[in-house]
Amino acid sequence: MGETSWGSRTLRRADADLDTVVAEVTSALPQQVRAPLADLAVDYYHSLDAALAYDAPALLAEHFARSRDRLAEMGPGVDRARLLRSLCDVLGRHVDPETRVLVDTLVSQTVLIGGQRRPDPSERTPEARARELVRQLLDHVEGGHHAEARAEVVHAIEDGCTPRALLEDVLVPFHDALVARQDEAPLPRAESERQQEMLRTLLFSVVAPDLSFPAVSRRVLLTEPRLPAGWRAGLPRMVFEGAGWRVDSVADDACAETVAKAALAHDAQVVVLQADRAADLDLVRERVAAVRVTAPAARVLALGRCFGAVPTLAARLGADRGCGGLSGAVGAAAGLAGE
Repeated sequence: MGETSWGSRTLRRADADLDTVVAEVTSALPQQVRAPLADLAVDYYHSLDAALAYDAPALLAEHFARSRDRLAEMGPGVDRARLLRSLCDVLGRHVDPETRVLVDTLVSQTVLIGGQRRPDPSERTPEARARELVRQLLDHVEGGHHAEARAEVVHAIEDGCTPRALLEDVLVPFHDALVARQDEAPLPRAESERQQEMLRTLLFSVVAPDLSFPAVSRRVLLTEPRLPAGWRAGLPRMVFEGAGWRVDSVADDACAETVAKAALAHDAQVVVLQADRAADLDLVRERVAAVRVTAPAARVLALGRCFGAVPTLAARLGADRGCGGLSGAVGAAAGLAGE
């Protein structure tokens, strides 16, 4: 795959024990941050592995960008650059010499990629503003203040935040925080349903409905994680439904054959396959291949940060198109459905 030899080299195929690698690199860290940073190291390992396998050093850069704030929150006293260098060094002792050279080259290229253009201010909600908005929305939800929550979103748009940026930088983490709270302390079904409807109301401010006439029924199949009691839909489903699509779903841990059979059974025009991390890419490739065999008329949209970082990655996995975030998913799917 690709123009270099990286496509034939992956860390998984080398003689590496991931648990051993992670334990070694985190052994000198303070006990209170060792476990969460070990999880971060596993994610780094998978990102590095995928970057080698798919000739895509930008996957590693995407991991660095995504983990920057998380690392600062988990271990404010930890030198992030030193930690990543240590992990790279440890990895080098667990893989063959040729792969070690490729790893060094890849990390060097990542430094160059990291210095490329940052998003324009209009493309992102400022970090501090996004965190504050998420906190305010969570407070309003707990207090049952629907109108105030909607007003916060409207005011943010009036202040210059784009609906796309609000969806990616505020409503996605807001949704994730609601689900996390439910996992920690389940709510009564009635309260859970109320919170979901509140989130759906907020989406009306940032998701444009399909107002075409005559009405066209567009059908999409999504994968969805386990939802809290009382929740009928996850955020991707709500976004597509808000845009006027008919949405069907399968569990996100379903095997490739199950996803493909669901695409055929529901006559899906577009199948959206999500990869939140580099570790998910192999599963996406398996699902794409299964859909091609079982439901050849369906188009496949690969969704996730990885596909924003590497625009050509979706095609390498066999998908028809890639999309880097939920804010662009409806438009990308509509383009595929109309082709």
